[in-house]
Amino acid sequence: MSLPAAAGSGSNAGAANFSELMTGTDGTGISQVITDSYDVLYGSWPEAYNEVVLVLNEDNGISAETLCQLGFITEEQYENAAERIENGGGAGAISFDYEEISGHTFYLVPACDYYMENENGTFTYMEDSTLYEEKLLENAVELKITGIIRPKEDARNAAISTAVAYTPQLTDYIISHTDESPVIRAQEADSSRNVLTGMAFETSDDAAKAKDAKEYLSSLSISEKASFYQLMVYYTSENTEAGASSGGQTGMAAKKDPVIALRTEG
Repeated sequence: MSLPAAAGSGSNAGAANFSELMTGTDGTGISQVITDSYDVLYGSWPEAYNEVVLVLNEDNGISAETLCQLGFITEEQYENAAERIENGGGAGAISFDYEEISGHTFYLVPACDYYMENENGTFTYMEDSTLYEEKLLENAVELKITGIIRPKEDARNAAISTAVAYTPQLTDYIISHTDESPVIRAQEADSSRNVLTGMAFETSDDAAKAKDAKEYLSSLSISEKASFYQLMVYYTSENTEAGASSGGQTGMAAKKDPVIALRTEG
C-alpha cells in the first residue's frame, strides 16, 4: 500500500515518540554501544541535526497507536486494527515500502515558537496551534528519516525506547534556537518583569531577578506542560486526513494497542 501522508496538526503525543541517540565516548557522533546493538535495515544512521532514524521492534513492528500519531496510518486504520484485536482477531498486515517510509518528513516546532508577542510587549502561548500553523512552520525544522533500524538478535544494549531517534546535534540546535528566540531575549532584557504575565518579579536583587526569570522560563508549563528546551511538537509534511487529533489520541489510550509489522513489499 502507499504510505499515507500525515496531518498538519501537531501533537505532544507525537513528540513523545522521539528521543535523543546516545553520543560516543568523545561526546560526538552516535555511541558504538547503540550502533552495535541495531541492524540497519534500510538507509544509514543519521549524522546531521535534521536527520532521524525509525526504530522497529524485533519483529519489524511498531504499535498502531504510534504509527497513527506519527502519520503513517490514518486514525480509521488504527481503529479498525484495534477493533480486530478486541474481537479476538489479528491486527491485519499493513505492508510499507522502506523507501517510501524513508521519504517521510516531519516538521519540528520548538516550544519557544509557540509564544507570540503582544502589542504591550508580553507574550502569549498559542494553545490552538492550528490557527497559527503557517507562522509556526516558517521556522520549523524539517526532519528526514535517513534510516530504518531494528534491534539485533539477543542485543543487550538496544536502549532506544521510542519509534524515532534523533542526533545530539538537534538538541544543540534547539537550545541555540531557543536562546535566540524573541520570548527568551525579551525576558533576558528585562529581568524585573515576567514577560508572559507582565507582572514584576518579587525579588529586589538583580541577580535574584535574573535567576527567577531563568528558572521560570525553564520550568514553565502553561497547558502543554513543556519546557522551552524540550522538543515540543512535531508536524508531518503534508495536510491530509492521516494522523490523529488530540481527541482521537485520547480515545486510543483506552484501547488495546495492536502492533503492526512493517516490511518491504515484493
